[in-house]
Amino acid sequence: MLHLKKRKIKKIIKYSLLSLCILIALGLAVTLGIYIYKECTKPVRTYTDEEMFLGSGLSIVETGKYSGKYFEDGTDEEVNDVMFIVLKNNSSKDLQYADIVALSGDTEFLFTASNIPSGASVMLLEKGKQQAKKELTSAEAESVSFFDQNMDIKKSLFKIQRLEGVINLINISGSDITDDVYLYYKNGGDGLYFGGITYRARVTGGIKANEIKQLGAKHFSSADSDIVDIVLTASAE
Repeated sequence: MLHLKKRKIKKIIKYSLLSLCILIALGLAVTLGIYIYKECTKPVRTYTDEEMFLGSGLSIVETGKYSGKYFEDGTDEEVNDVMFIVLKNNSSKDLQYADIVALSGDTEFLFTASNIPSGASVMLLEKGKQQAKKELTSAEAESVSFFDQNMDIKKSLFKIQRLEGVINLINISGSDITDDVYLYYKNGGDGLYFGGITYRARVTGGIKANEIKQLGAKHFSSADSDIVDIVLTASAE
């Protein structure tokens, strides 16, 4: 009887150890799987963070390749290994527009930036969605223009309510505003924007005192978008 009990105990220990080994193996597999998943889904691989000065207060502070949604044209098409640069506006003025022409060997890459506040940076994807293979060897800025007066979201005139895909604009000025109102926004914020593209929403025919106008803004995110400028233009009506 004692012999049978010992055999039973050994059997239990054997299966317990086997179960423990299986659990450890599963744990390692899950950990490795998570690690591989994270490594394979990193959107950015940096080639260099050596600053390239372009003149006019602009510089490239980072280059590399990007995989994910293409955020330069509003299509959100999935892309792989597209060349990117991070452009910084070191000027005291807000950047209105700039084209960046860069070379990697004999290959030319084109980037466009718009509405970049003074001191801010923007991650730009190559306009033709060309893939990055090597780091950039040179770059220059073309068609550079700055705003005569820096961008202004006119806090004394408007209160802004940020929603998903919608912006509520409230006239708090105490007077009717008869001009058309153009609101410009970019994705990103806190000094780093994503995409040279700047989106626009519009109110036509003015906005009365204390009135709320709701603007459709397809690419606007309450958490990840930044309103950079509001412009009043005489109404054509």
